[in-house]
Amino acid sequence: MTIIRRTTSGVGTALFMAGLVSLLGQTVIYRELSIVFHGVELVFPVALGSWMFFAALGTLFHRAWPSENRIGIFFTLFALFLFSGILFIRGNGLLLKNIHAFPIVSLRQIAIFLLPLLPVGILSGMMFSEISSTYLETRGTPEGADAVEAAGGIAGGLLATVAVQYGLWTLSFTFSNLLLVFLCALLSFATALLHFQKKTGRYGRLVATALTFLTIALLYRVSWIDMKMTALSHPGLFFSGDFPSGRIAATYNGGNISVFENDYPVFTEKDTEGASFANLAALQHPDPRRILLIGGGWDGSVRELLLHKPQRIDVMLPAEDPFIRFRLSGDIRKSLADPLVHLSRADPQKFLKYRGLAWDIIIVDIAGTTSCRMNRLYTREFFSSLAGRLYHGGIVVIRLPSIDTMKPTKDFIKTSSIFRALASVFPEQLILTGKTSLLASSFAPLPHSSETLTERLRERDIKSRAISSLYIQKLFENKNSADLKNQLQDMGFPENSNIRPACYPYAVQSWAETLLPEAILAHMPDLKTVQKNSRLLGLISGIGLLLLLAGSHLRPNWQRTILTAVGGFLGTASVALLMLRYGAKEDSLYQQIPFLLTALMTGLVLGILLLRDLTVKTGTAVKRSLMFANRSRLGGATLLVGFMLLNAAFIGSAKGDAGGLLLTAFLIAISGFLASGLTVCASIYRTDGFGRRTSPHTAYLIGGSLGALSAGLFLIPVFGLAATSMTLIIMAALALLLV
Repeated sequence: MTIIRRTTSGVGTALFMAGLVSLLGQTVIYRELSIVFHGVELVFPVALGSWMFFAALGTLFHRAWPSENRIGIFFTLFALFLFSGILFIRGNGLLLKNIHAFPIVSLRQIAIFLLPLLPVGILSGMMFSEISSTYLETRGTPEGADAVEAAGGIAGGLLATVAVQYGLWTLSFTFSNLLLVFLCALLSFATALLHFQKKTGRYGRLVATALTFLTIALLYRVSWIDMKMTALSHPGLFFSGDFPSGRIAATYNGGNISVFENDYPVFTEKDTEGASFANLAALQHPDPRRILLIGGGWDGSVRELLLHKPQRIDVMLPAEDPFIRFRLSGDIRKSLADPLVHLSRADPQKFLKYRGLAWDIIIVDIAGTTSCRMNRLYTREFFSSLAGRLYHGGIVVIRLPSIDTMKPTKDFIKTSSIFRALASVFPEQLILTGKTSLLASSFAPLPHSSETLTERLRERDIKSRAISSLYIQKLFENKNSADLKNQLQDMGFPENSNIRPACYPYAVQSWAETLLPEAILAHMPDLKTVQKNSRLLGLISGIGLLLLLAGSHLRPNWQRTILTAVGGFLGTASVALLMLRYGAKEDSLYQQIPFLLTALMTGLVLGILLLRDLTVKTGTAVKRSLMFANRSRLGGATLLVGFMLLNAAFIGSAKGDAGGLLLTAFLIAISGFLASGLTVCASIYRTDGFGRRTSPHTAYLIGGSLGALSAGLFLIPVFGLAATSMTLIIMAALALLLV
């Protein structure tokens, strides 16, 4: 005897819970992978595509006759693999020490990404297939099964959103992502208990009961467990917390403080380059009375800027400053507390938008531009906003990593894109390269000789170990600096902008260099070659897609399956575009990812509920086929046109300020609505041999996986957001051949 009877409502509850824990699991793993890959937003669509692919594999493994005990086992294993996957990600730093675990670096990177996703993704697909088979036996419909699971996803997304943003805080005063893991595990174990049979499943019930009580006990120590797990990769950890932009971890080893944002080192107390850069930046202006420092602060740069006797210094410090500052050295804490220094922890873009101040020098000293959250402070749009906040003769100075070679490496390409963005706003540029690179820009002439700077250094009577006349002379004598400006300008790469961030191709090139053998990389075309041949690539791809769509007319089932896959492709590719567009404008994609996934699930449910009447549930097979042709062709064509209009609207608004959270969520919901609507229109009939309809769920998952992966790994990094959106418009137009 089973605890849950095989009724439509009882099985619907199981489907609902499967969708709930699946969405919670996705939220946790996506956020953890984003951290371990340095906050690069491309991880979100790539992880989404990988999850959908593994879920599609899971749907192919289910058995013909569903079992309540198997459903209980699936829920139990899902929770166990989710926790072990998070533990594996958090402990990735240990893999560097144990070289025997992954002797090849590429295998380590692949393992960190795939091993947490693989088991839970497959289990989510197996759970859905197992429970939906039971749902169909209770006279449910494939569309109903999809809708109930998506409704569970909405509930899971809302739970994650509330947990992340509005309440469930730990004793460390920062939200712990691990809390969501325990909540997901608790719900999974409780659901498993309801599905184990009293006799044949008694051992399963015993295990699920024990794990439930263990999870409840661990919830009371979630803060302590979270710190211990984070410390696996960060020895000497004294602070760790999740913020809207990602996870901050601070360590104290051998008297040295190091701060990591999304596992990327953003500050170390032993680094003196920030102090030298601050002095060099201040010397660019003849009389720097008002200074804005975006980034820096902890590295002694404020202390050095005070030596130039300004009237006011505005400093944009990170949000976690109160948790870190008490560990800094006394002279740095004293400089930050100086009456001339005004601290702010607001987002720089919002600060510039709402504060009516102007400055003589604006210094941008952000460590790393690997993520779009950092990269957006080096775009043409941001430089334009800085230009409007300069006094006459004001200067913008930015700091970038040193370029060790003049060859077109990925670092040089990214620097070229940033330089072109600066040059598109300011007519005057100066480049000085040493251990770090200084790029100064202004509407007024800049000092192009060391004599000017050394004279200003003498006049201001600055005595500091971070700057000297000899140091300045060596920078101006550097031959690389003399030739660098022309080479950066002549590279021909697109300027860095919100619509075409330079960090995306940089990230993909970095992954390729890490994962692919040198023999393969040597024969692969570089980024510039691919961009030059984009029209040829588009033509070949279009012809191939056209042949595929035309060939699908040979059999109706092929036609419907491909239409479902196309709907999944267009839907998830559009979602990837919208997510990354939001990430290019705001700094909180890490925090808002559960809300955006909730919007996607909402659109999927609405598409199924509003359009399922297009399919016919009664009559003979011939009548159903005719009715399908008459009633769904118009619906399918309308939905494809909807995809075209959605992406056309994206192109039209991409260069403007539109793209806030609510608008992004609304457009993502529309993408989900259009994708699920196409799935309904392409419902497949009489494929199981018993006159029953089977769900096109697998085809949707495969198409969605291809859409997310191609958008995240190729289309967006290589061609940008607008060109990718145009590609989707063309694909939707070609897909009209299917209907």
